[in-house]
Formats: sequence, structure tokens, C-alpha cells
Amino acid sequence: MKSYFRLFISITAIATLFACSNNEKTQPEVDSQAQTEQTSIRLQQKSRDEKLHAYDAMKSLPRVVQGYKSVYRHWPQSIRDFDNGDYFFDSDYMAESINKGFIVYLALTANDPGYKLWSLPERSEYGYQLAENGRNLAKSNKAQLLAEIERDYHIEAQKGALIFLLPNRTAD
Repeated sequence: MKSYFRLFISITAIATLFACSNNEKTQPEVDSQAQTEQTSIRLQQKSRDEKLHAYDAMKSLPRVVQGYKSVYRHWPQSIRDFDNGDYFFDSDYMAESINKGFIVYLALTANDPGYKLWSLPERSEYGYQLAENGRNLAKSNKAQLLAEIERDYHIEAQKGALIFLLPNRTAD
């Protein structure tokens, strides 16, 4: 009986040691996986926050441009259209609506919907373009967006952080 008891104690001790050593091996893997998931969640949240701030920086501009079209039954063609004295939302109002930390580009185009918008955070390598007639904000590399803007448009005027653009002759 004593030999069975000793065998039982020995097996229990070995099993306990094995379980503890096995647990120590898997614990860092679990902690490492949890940290990876937490990092991923933080990066996703940061990306959502940046996108929301980029939209907030320019959200009133589509309303102003579309309002102009509603009043005058055509899209504005230049900054002068906003500053004609008859339209309530002039270019100064538009410039004041831009959030700090952003540069916003507004291109007035001849094609429907009559404008294009880009919101570029000053402290990010990414920028956002209002796409799909204002229903989506597309994230892109800021340098790429600036190259496209420079290729297709020229600056008509700048008021604070708002830059008014007109299409080059070859652009839409």
C-alpha cells in the first residue's frame, strides 16, 4: 500500500510540475497575443478618429456649395461667386469653418457635383478626399493627393487653411 501511495504522490508531483511549467510557457504567448490585439484595436480607433476629424474639418463646405447651386441653379465657378455680396456664405465664412490642424482644398469644377474636397491633417502622412458625391471619405497618402491636386488644379485663392482651386485646362 505504501508503494502505491508513493507512486500516487510521485505522479501527482510530476503532473503538477509539468502543468506549472507548461502554463509558464503558454502565458507569454497569451500575453503577447493580447498585446497584439490591443495594439490593433488602438490603431483602428486612431484611424477612425483621424477620419472623423478630417471630415469635421470640411463638413460645412459641401452644404455651402450645394446651397449655392440651390439658390442660383448652377454650380459656383470661382471664389467670386461666393463673394458676390448676394450669397450669405462667403469665402471668409467658409475659411472660418475649417478646423485647426487641417488644410482643406476646394476645387470648383464644371462637372456634377460641381466640386471636389480634400482634407489634409497637418500632422499626418495621410489625407482624405470626399468621394462618391459626398457619401464617403477616402484615405490616401498625402503626398499622392497633393501631386494629383497639383497636376489637375491651380490655386485661385487661399483664405487661411482653405485653398480654392480651379481645374487646369486638361482636368475636369
